[in-house]
Amino acid sequence: MSDLLGSILKTMEKPPSIGTREEHKKQAEHLRKLEEESKQQLSKFRKQIEERIDKFINDGRQSSYKFETMDKVHRTILHDVADAAELTAFSFGLENIDRHTVVYKHDSVPSEEELACLRRGEVYDPERERLKKVLEAKEEIDSLKKRKNQVPTSDYHEKYQHLIGKDAGVKAAIAAVPNQSFGIVPSSLKRDQRSIEETLNDMKKKKKHRPESQSNLPEEEIISSSANDHSDERKADSEDG
Repeated sequence: MSDLLGSILKTMEKPPSIGTREEHKKQAEHLRKLEEESKQQLSKFRKQIEERIDKFINDGRQSSYKFETMDKVHRTILHDVADAAELTAFSFGLENIDRHTVVYKHDSVPSEEELACLRRGEVYDPERERLKKVLEAKEEIDSLKKRKNQVPTSDYHEKYQHLIGKDAGVKAAIAAVPNQSFGIVPSSLKRDQRSIEETLNDMKKKKKHRPESQSNLPEEEIISSSANDHSDERKADSEDG
């Protein structure tokens, strides 16, 4: 138990000495003085900005007022003073280089085009911006006319000829050559060219006149026999002719 308490006491920090406490008090006092001085300086800066803003408002010859380069803290105070005076303020330039604020009266607030130009670091030229708009409108009209006059590619082969070629499908569209091994036989080469009605009528006639020895023949043989007889009749008619 004593070993445990001893190890805990060793790990605990020792209470600060009298000299250390006095140093901490001096540091805290120094920081407090610095903060107080910073507040006084910012308060003095704000009063100066208020005086400059009031002078700008009372000057009827000025529509805008450009302030010098400032850091972010001082620009924030400037914006607060401008808002309190019901003025419009914009900041331009690069941070830590040439970032500055310009205050405008109500009748001279810049347009979006002028603001975009100033933010790019360019000098705003109304005539140049007007010509730029005219050229953009003309280009848009020309583009619409070009799309309107363009005929859409609706043919499949024209649309995909760079992939499948111009002769794709031509061979497939040619009529198939008759091939008995696959059962593709044109009607002109068929042995029996009768219609279904003619075949049934011939079967009925054959059935009426056939002898009793053939009464038990299957129907397939009857049809085959009828087809052969009909083919023989056609041959005989062609020879007579």
